Amino acid sequence: MGSYMINTTNPLTAKTWSRKVTAEALRESFFGKFIGRDAKSGRLKEKDAGSLITLLDETGKEHGDSITCALRAQLQGEGVQGQDTLEGNEEALNFRNDTIQIDEKAHAVRHNTRITKQRTLHDLRKEGKDGLRDWWAETLDQTLMTHLAGDTLYAGERYNGNNTVTAPSYLLYANGASNSTETAVGADSTATPTLARFLGMANYARTKRIRPVKTEAGNYYVVFIHDETANQLRSATAAAGGTFQDFYKSSMAGGDIKKNPIFTGASFVYENMVFHQTDRLPKGINAAGTDYVDNTRRALLCGAQSALLAFGMDNDQNRMTYKEESHDYGREVGMAMSSIFGLKKARYTAVDGDQANDSSTALDFGVVVGCFYSTELTNQI
Repeated sequence: MGSYMINTTNPLTAKTWSRKVTAEALRESFFGKFIGRDAKSGRLKEKDAGSLITLLDETGKEHGDSITCALRAQLQGEGVQGQDTLEGNEEALNFRNDTIQIDEKAHAVRHNTRITKQRTLHDLRKEGKDGLRDWWAETLDQTLMTHLAGDTLYAGERYNGNNTVTAPSYLLYANGASNSTETAVGADSTATPTLARFLGMANYARTKRIRPVKTEAGNYYVVFIHDETANQLRSATAAAGGTFQDFYKSSMAGGDIKKNPIFTGASFVYENMVFHQTDRLPKGINAAGTDYVDNTRRALLCGAQSALLAFGMDNDQNRMTYKEESHDYGREVGMAMSSIFGLKKARYTAVDGDQANDSSTALDFGVVVGCFYSTELTNQI
């Protein structure tokens, strides 16, 4: 009696690999650890949602190429006291709106199975899967950084998350001048990153009502710094805002913080700020918006609901679709990974009295960008 065997081209195998590739793509990136399920049918509550990236599920169940997300702002009224009349003193609900576009992004590999298998020891199917996994992990990570940093000079399609990249609403300059530019920061060697300046970013974020990310251990801002910035912080003197030993000695202690994914892979924690190091942050941009500025680097301080993420309904249960196809009578095999999704930073119209900006202007909701003097790492040691 013959036995039934599922070979590598069987559709059941492809489904199993799809789940594996998707899971590994998120695990390989730092993107996945910041996703939270705070949205229901595109409606958010400002006080409840606590993750850095808000996952919107509406287009996963219904047709459409965009989601308009409504955020209910917290009430600002005084209320009444004692025998004062409540009727006529009610407060109207205020909502902010943002729209995220979704579209399909895909990549594939293709190889000759017969002669290539004869000539090499590599498992080409595994190599193809690993390549697609790495490509998606890098795509999602860089897309998140491109949007949160407001890198408007990026003109490609791979890292735009199917949405337009917009300039930062809140951009702080490390040289402290009220009329400064990122070009001026690049010419000021004293405008280096220090702990005091990151504390200033956190304080500024609070004035803009940017809320920290919620964890079991408390509420924390998530800070993304470039490798250059991390190197400068580690080399800082006490006069420049504290030595590395000053802020690292108690940084990652305690069991509570280890239970939350935002601490996984963090470089250190300081004053309710979790620092993550990455090489994906851009340089500053000149005032004309036409070129990057040498000797600068942007850093991000992010709070809750900094970014929005949405997936389409035609993805499989893992939010991505993996396919294998045979070509040329089985002599070649192609493998593809695609997803209908959208990713962008959250931008909402401000509520009157809530922020010191015109109420009709859409503003970044959860991120403050800092620009610091920075010199590129060299090959000298």
